[in-house]
Amino acid sequence: MSNDIFLTNNLSNKKERFVPIDEKNIRMYVCGPTVYDDPHIGNARPIVVFDILFKIFKKKYPKVTYVRNITDVDDKIINSSKEKNISISDLTSTVIKSFDIHGGGIDLLFPHHENEIAQSRCANDTKVFANFWLHNAFITMSNEKMAKSQGNILKIKDFRNKVSGQVLRLALMSAHYKQPLDWNDKLLNDCQNIISKWYNVYSSDYHEEEVDDQILKPLYDDLNTPGYIANLHKLYEKAQKGNSTDKALFTSACNFIGLLNESEIEWLEFKKNKLSINEAEILDKIEQRNKARIYKNYEEADKIRDELLDKGVLIEDKNGKTTWKFK
Repeated sequence: MSNDIFLTNNLSNKKERFVPIDEKNIRMYVCGPTVYDDPHIGNARPIVVFDILFKIFKKKYPKVTYVRNITDVDDKIINSSKEKNISISDLTSTVIKSFDIHGGGIDLLFPHHENEIAQSRCANDTKVFANFWLHNAFITMSNEKMAKSQGNILKIKDFRNKVSGQVLRLALMSAHYKQPLDWNDKLLNDCQNIISKWYNVYSSDYHEEEVDDQILKPLYDDLNTPGYIANLHKLYEKAQKGNSTDKALFTSACNFIGLLNESEIEWLEFKKNKLSINEAEILDKIEQRNKARIYKNYEEADKIRDELLDKGVLIEDKNGKTTWKFK
């Protein structure tokens, strides 16, 4: 079975086998955001996509040079560059003249990246600026591109203390990077439930297990993150029934793409802190519900259950007792 990496190269519009310029040092460059305001969730997609590609390269090659830019140009920077009398092309030519990978959002494909190819090839007198050009698709809301002009921007800071970074990361990986990703509450709820379920087999004292090529195979095939997530579900099922080694392998496979990188205590603490109800209120609601069930007022009992669920609390009735946990 081939362990080669295949990537869709927008320079040729074909999926091609990755062959490095120098196996001892893989060179990646990814266009970052233009910072005119707080970054939005669309800006986060290429960060996650190309981080996974970086991790794949790190596993297979001894060194990876990963360069990202953040565009933040103002008059002071422009004036300073005139005083120094050095162009960006002159500066970059002293560092790296060609890359294995050049990435960014699909909106940069034309004219930005086409212009970049022309400028860099002329400046550096090279035939090729980058061998592979990769672009991630847009994040949409109700199938419309997320954009400032559309008025549907979701800023990353608005998720702080509301949605775990792990949940956001899983959501951003839930669709293939070349496909649009429709962002909605159901997506976030589904991803939170998956992470919560996966923590059921998490072990804080696990020893790291080697994540072999068979597990990683979807990622080798053009960063097929949905395929890799499907493998994680299989590993979870095996870990549920298996031993400590199975649990360690599952956790290691999650860690590889930046998931389950917090302890279970930290995960539960985050969920607890974002609740709009405290433990005393939860127990009071459960007592009210138990009384309603005793008097066969099942409509009221169901109403209380739904109220708790809306506040992120799941209750379970078993063996005559009612317990609760975070959703």
